[in-house]
Amino acid sequence: GILALPYGMYLSGLVFGGILLVVSGIATVLSIDLLIEATDKYQCRSYEEVVEHALGKRARVVTEMCIVLSCEGVLIAYIIAVGDILEPFVGTEWRSISMIVAWATTMLPLSLLRTMDSLQWASSTGMISIGLLVVAAMHQVLVDEAAETAHNLLPMLWPSNGVTSVTVACPIVLFAFNCQANISSLYDEMPRKERMKNVTRTSMSVCGALYCVMGLIGLWDFGNQVMPNVLLNYHNPKSIYIQIAFLSMVVALTMAFPMNVFPARATLFGLLESDDKDTPPVNDLEEPLLDTKAQRPSDIEQATQGDTADSSDSSLSSLPSFDSTQVSFPVHLGVSLAISASSLGLALIVPDISVVFGLLGGTMGSLIGFLLPGGCGVAIGRKSGWWLIVSGAIIGVLTTAVTVYNSFL
Repeated sequence: GILALPYGMYLSGLVFGGILLVVSGIATVLSIDLLIEATDKYQCRSYEEVVEHALGKRARVVTEMCIVLSCEGVLIAYIIAVGDILEPFVGTEWRSISMIVAWATTMLPLSLLRTMDSLQWASSTGMISIGLLVVAAMHQVLVDEAAETAHNLLPMLWPSNGVTSVTVACPIVLFAFNCQANISSLYDEMPRKERMKNVTRTSMSVCGALYCVMGLIGLWDFGNQVMPNVLLNYHNPKSIYIQIAFLSMVVALTMAFPMNVFPARATLFGLLESDDKDTPPVNDLEEPLLDTKAQRPSDIEQATQGDTADSSDSSLSSLPSFDSTQVSFPVHLGVSLAISASSLGLALIVPDISVVFGLLGGTMGSLIGFLLPGGCGVAIGRKSGWWLIVSGAIIGVLTTAVTVYNSFL
């Protein structure tokens, strides 16, 4: 999402852009907190399971389809962005080949991993790469005296085209904070509520700060010439710092790629499992068809503490549940290949990343990020969930309508 933030800040203006970042960050933290509480209450391992317990079976089916579509769109955007980054180095004629090579050598192998904890260092590498991009952009604007728009931010304090441009910027910002589909799975591997909330607040604060700085630097350097993917403004990266930043963003995008394959794959497994009409739900089986996870050390430690243990730190594995890590390797491999390969094929055909950001943020971003978490919050008695539902519905409808009108009509 950081690649489109300067363009989003240009559309909304620095004042409203800053407000959008703060409000979106706070709303994301609230939605994650509600999901954590619902996950704790219903003892679930996935986002869609939480939705089913809170809102019913039909809501789960809708959620599963939305997650798959959302993740697929994000994967397409990531591959397109990699192509944009590599194009200055390999040339236009080799752009598609470079995308295929990057996908085959890094994105696909990482997508075949079974658990997210296998990517804990990869995620950190991605965050470092984003930081390098911000530093390189700062160096660029501070040493490039010839930039016509440098140090001239006053004309960009306010929206470029009134309320309409602010509406277009909203889904870009929402997309940048979109992470809710992974929360229940992550919490399953880090099942302590206070630790998870601390990680959430730290992550959102770091991302928000980087987004703000990158948006400011992008406008400072390029002004009204900033492009939907800011890396396209560096079409001839002579600076060694920008070259390093380009390559680091390739690393960040390739590391982020499997983090969206995981929820899409788990969701498809869940759909396949729920379609077996002759088999009762896994939770109702005395002997589950799929083995549940081995008891974690943290579970054993909590069990030894008896009734004195804090209920908020209870183990998520106390109830049997569908465990995608126990799916046979051929099925795991086939589904992973299908998701990854289809995203590559579409990325090679549809190279407009700005439309992908706008549609994803306005539709799936609002639904998965705010409407459904808000509904889960209301289901467990949290009135704050209504704020997410109302605001998410309004923003989703308005931003999607404006994006479709501007892009296709």
